Amino acid sequence: QPPPCCMPHLVRTVLLLLALCGCLATASGSLNFLLLGDWGLPVKYAGDIARQATRAQTNFTIAIGDNFYPSGVTSIDDKQWQTTFEKIYTAPVYQSTWEVVLGNHDHKGNVTAQIAYTQRSARWNFPSMYRTTTHALPGTTQTVQFVYIDTQTLKTGTDVAQLNWIKATLANSTADWIHVVGHHPVYSSGWHGPTTPFLESALRPLLEEAKVVAYWCGHDHGMQHSVKNGVNYFLVGNAAKFSAQDAHQLPSGVQQLFAWPTSSFQLAKCHVNVSVCNGYAIAEQGVQALKLTYLRPNRSGIQYSVVVPNPRAK
Repeated sequence: QPPPCCMPHLVRTVLLLLALCGCLATASGSLNFLLLGDWGLPVKYAGDIARQATRAQTNFTIAIGDNFYPSGVTSIDDKQWQTTFEKIYTAPVYQSTWEVVLGNHDHKGNVTAQIAYTQRSARWNFPSMYRTTTHALPGTTQTVQFVYIDTQTLKTGTDVAQLNWIKATLANSTADWIHVVGHHPVYSSGWHGPTTPFLESALRPLLEEAKVVAYWCGHDHGMQHSVKNGVNYFLVGNAAKFSAQDAHQLPSGVQQLFAWPTSSFQLAKCHVNVSVCNGYAIAEQGVQALKLTYLRPNRSGIQYSVVVPNPRAK
């Protein structure tokens, strides 16, 4: 029997082997979703994303903010609805629900228009600035809760109503799995770096207390995976833009497992072929574990993949 100190590594290894052999796709199935962050330009590789998302049989898409560059939209009739969204994401896999949060660039425009577009679109789902949804894990009695928040106002420390709502929502959750989605990172080694001390001091303890499996964010234009006190911090922010992800040191106690692109790769590759530094993520929520895969477009393939256990497991 391995010593207690080695058990987390053993669990991760076993889960990774299960994922690689396809054992996580049990008869009970999984809840799979596509993640796009900082995607607010007419991307040229939507067909590649669609192929991967179709292969993974994603159930819905999460749009992690900065949905429209440079300054959001002006109205529900803004031409960017067509040029950045409707005419780009046309494949069948994109016709399922898009769960949306706002980024800082969206806040420069008409926020109400992005809410109102929910009534016009069959797939755009952004009925309020923050909200929660719960999904049944197919074929099981497990539930998966997603908590969508507006970090542009939360990070200032003045949005007391939202913070109290987050506290209550997480504290009262009976879901087997909890995911929290916001645009700004709690931790980031990228060009922007950590957003504000308030997210680290006020939001992080709530994530830990509720045993949230993942906090999903964007804002920095790359891919990152960091862990602190059992919470996985997944950054997905390079759908349309990119920047070096090794620009800042993370605080003590935060373990960074992955960050890309590095400054050396960016200098050598990104400005020669922009799309090689873009990317997106696909998550597969199974009964025993969550699998996250970061992908690059145009057959560049898997950039990083990890399997993590459920911190709320009894």
